[in-house]
Amino acid sequence: MGLPLQVEVVRLQLKKFPRPELVAIASKLLIPSDQDLCSTWVTIENYSNTVDELWVWAYLNKVSDCLNVPRYHNLNKKDRKELIEDIQSISKELVMKLTVNDLDVTLIHSNGINFNGFFLYEDFGESNQIEIDQLNTNKLLVSSLITKIVSRAVEKIDQEPMPGKKGKNSEAVRFIRMMVAHHMWSYRTPLNKVVVNFANALFGTSYSESDISNLIKRQPLQS
Repeated sequence: MGLPLQVEVVRLQLKKFPRPELVAIASKLLIPSDQDLCSTWVTIENYSNTVDELWVWAYLNKVSDCLNVPRYHNLNKKDRKELIEDIQSISKELVMKLTVNDLDVTLIHSNGINFNGFFLYEDFGESNQIEIDQLNTNKLLVSSLITKIVSRAVEKIDQEPMPGKKGKNSEAVRFIRMMVAHHMWSYRTPLNKVVVNFANALFGTSYSESDISNLIKRQPLQS
């Protein structure tokens, strides 16, 4: 047994046209001579839309995302709480300083010939502002934008990182939990065999399927 045809196509494409974020992953997961990995890819194929090889790229990108998480994922619960408080405090003060001193401005987007991109409405002359208004251009106060950014950041810091303590295999454990969560969301099944084979290949660990089950039971996945 070799790799499924569409997986092999992607492997050869990456060999000819390397993508930096996927090269190391491909070298460990796309090995035609490794029967465990080949059967693992067959399993994923059975759960995927296999009209073309896009499902392979999508899965590799998901693996990359689970390996390269944002820095706030590495913070413990206490540090994440402090980060949220800092962001909220700093942003609140900034918004207040802008508004009380009449320094808040309006962000607009223009796709015209002379003005193409994001601009501040207040920086345009009166005639240009009238033209912008007549075009019913969408406007967004910078203070509102800051509030939206903060709200998004707080939600991600509070909900996104997988729970668990730091340890020898903490990165592997986090990867396992994130991939199981992805499988549950995408396929409605954890595919523990897939996760254990890929985790062992990527991290040099020797987890078993029962280990995966125990990890999830010990720290239930966030919904």
